[in-house]
Amino acid sequence: MTGAQEGQQGTEADVRLEDDLYQFAQAVQGLSRALGGKFAGEAGVRDACAEVDGYAGRLALRLLDRKLRRMGR
Repeated sequence: MTGAQEGQQGTEADVRLEDDLYQFAQAVQGLSRALGGKFAGEAGVRDACAEVDGYAGRLALRLLDRKLRRMGR
């Protein structure tokens, strides 16, 4: 793999990470609305928590992947 290809992969990974961070922020916002809203109900809170958990898990895996790639593994 050439340096340019590696740079391209790094840029694509950065974009995906930024997308995940954005989605995570949106999920956190939804959770706070669900918890604070009068009409959220338990189902709304559960759904929002599940969404946050999903995005947080994906973000953690991508960050770990980036770390391992930098370490050459």
